[in-house]
Amino acid sequence: AGVYTLALVVRLALAWPVAGPSYFDASYYAAAAESLAAGHGLTDQAIWNYLDDPAGLPRPSHLYWPPLNTWLTASGWLLNGWRGVQAIFIALSALLVPLAAYLAWSLWRRRDYAVVAGLLALFSGHYTGYWGSAPDSFAPFALAVAAALLAAASERWALAGIATGLAALTRADGLLIGVVVGVLA
Repeated sequence: AGVYTLALVVRLALAWPVAGPSYFDASYYAAAAESLAAGHGLTDQAIWNYLDDPAGLPRPSHLYWPPLNTWLTASGWLLNGWRGVQAIFIALSALLVPLAAYLAWSLWRRRDYAVVAGLLALFSGHYTGYWGSAPDSFAPFALAVAAALLAAASERWALAGIATGLAALTRADGLLIGVVVGVLA
């Protein structure tokens, strides 16, 4: 609980100055979530790219990105606007810190390894500023993959399948987790 609280405080401090989406992917999720929260369903109200020769607007969304991040973003948007969005992603990304510490402890039974793993998850180089500051796939994907692998390692196959499905709903390459889980099975 203490490690999670520390992670929440650090993530909140880093996210607080961010007043909106700061890069392409986050902007896409935010716009799609606003459309969803406004009752327009999973539709794009803007043309984001020309990869599929768009015919006009509105158009179906998530023809490129899977929708889980948009669903999470819409939940936050309905909760409390932009700060609600950040709260969802801060809470999820902060879970990675105690999870990393737990995994290190489980593997090596050494407190120093657990502390270092937790600190590396908390201060993870380039990504430190992104964890929780904007809607993106980093934290949801990391949690889904970790859950799938942990479940597979303990032979909880139904849970591994659900987590693999969540990974696939977060990122297109999440389907590859199914291959890893299948090999473990």
